[in-house]
Formats: sequence, structure tokens, C-alpha cells
Amino acid sequence: MAFIDTGTPETTVTPPAGGETSKALGVSAPDGRASRIVITGTSGPLIHSVTIPVRVAIEDGVVCLIATATYGSELSPEVQFLRNFRDDAILKTKTGASFMVAFNAWYYSFSPSVAQFIAEHPTLRMSMKYAFYPLLGILRVGAAAFCLFPTSTEAGAVASGLLVSSLIGVVYLSAPLAAVLVNSSMARRTARRLQAPLAVILLGALVAVVFSTVLSGPTVPLVLATSTLVVASVLASAIFTSRGILRLVRLSDEESKVPGIRHRTQAYSETGLEDHTP
Repeated sequence: MAFIDTGTPETTVTPPAGGETSKALGVSAPDGRASRIVITGTSGPLIHSVTIPVRVAIEDGVVCLIATATYGSELSPEVQFLRNFRDDAILKTKTGASFMVAFNAWYYSFSPSVAQFIAEHPTLRMSMKYAFYPLLGILRVGAAAFCLFPTSTEAGAVASGLLVSSLIGVVYLSAPLAAVLVNSSMARRTARRLQAPLAVILLGALVAVVFSTVLSGPTVPLVLATSTLVVASVLASAIFTSRGILRLVRLSDEESKVPGIRHRTQAYSETGLEDHTP
């Protein structure tokens, strides 16, 4: 079997009969130009060749460490989707690039150690894949929302960011938060009091993002505004959804506890009589 790349002498590898072998091949593509690898397999009169295009370049984006460790390769479809959505959509906008400044500072403060732990414990990868499934679905929805604004990528980035952050709050945080609210009256009071301030912060951050983008304001205020918008959206969606879940649980409990009384009350009210059931 021969490995050939442009500008590099032919490299031949001969596996043992009925066995396998491997060969590391360095590929050079100066200035990011495209190169190709031609793999030719021969066995007696049989010859089969496969050409693999290769482009070597320093990427502007940074590596998705946790996703790469989870799926085992930067070339996995899931990691490629995350990279492409980030690099080809979000980072091409001013609002998206500003948010990524804050996100990268937070994410890369802990992701190297988490990625290393995942890589060292293969059994953990399957659990991480299950955890990633909802996030990948959410980001695909966000990517679709971004594409709805072909003439205004900034609006697409804002809409996508709001949608993704809201869905993350609903999917990942609302159920645990609802469990806390069920068991803590203090948590319920706190959640109720936070609703109005969060709505004000969310609206204020959105206005700040719009004005900073339209007026081409400095980067730092836009970084703060986009970060505040995303965090407020995550928290607001989680709190509103968890309180909605709590209401549904209470209604279900009330209906299951007093079905007879509720039915008799309804019957009396329809006939115009009063229900004196103790």
C-alpha cells in the first residue's frame, strides 16, 4: 500500500499476510493551500486508489474540548457541527463575537480539566453523550433560527442567542429547580420575587445590545450586554418554567385529593343550589 501526498516522496507500507499495519504520514500544505493524499492498495493484479483532500491551516476558532473528549475526535459530526455553527455563524457577527469573548473566558477556565477527566474515563463518555443530546438539538434549533435572518446576521445572532439560552434554561434547569421549589417555601418566595427583576434586566440587556450594535459602540459594553442577556434569559426561562411545573403539580394534587367534592360542587352550581357538604 502506498501513501502519496503532493510534494512528498511516496511512502510504502506492506502489511503482513492476513494482518494489519499503520503508518503516520506528515502532510505539509504551506500557506494553507490544499493538498491531497492518494492511497493506493495493491494485491497481485488488483489495484485500488483513494484520494483524500487535505487542507492544513491554523484555525481562528478554539477547540471544543469537552465535546471533542466526549465524541473522541474533532472530526466527529457533532464536534464539526458545533465548530461550524460557532465559526461560520456566531463569530461572523459583532454580537456573537462579543458574547464569545466572555463565554470563552468562562468555558476554558474549567474545560481542559473536565475534558482530560472524560478522556481518561471512557465509560463516562456515554453519559456525556446523553447529556449532549438535548444541547445539540437546542443548538440545531438555534442554527435554524439564525438562518431565518439572511439579510441581518446581527438580528439572527440575537434571536438565536435568546432562543438557545431560553431552551437551555427550560431543558437543563427547570426540572431541578421545580424539585427545589416543591420542597422549599423560601425558594418559592425567592423565585416569585425574582421574576419581575429578571424581566427588567432581560429587556434592558436586549435594548443595550441593540443600541450597541446599531451605533457600533465599544466592545466591552457589548460583551457585558450580550453576557447579561444570555444569563438573564437562562435564569428567567428556568424560573418561569419551574413555577409553571409547580402549578401543574398543585392542580394535579388538588384534583386527586377531592374529586368527589369538586364534582358535587360543579353539579350544585349548575342547578343553582348551594353545596353544604362539610
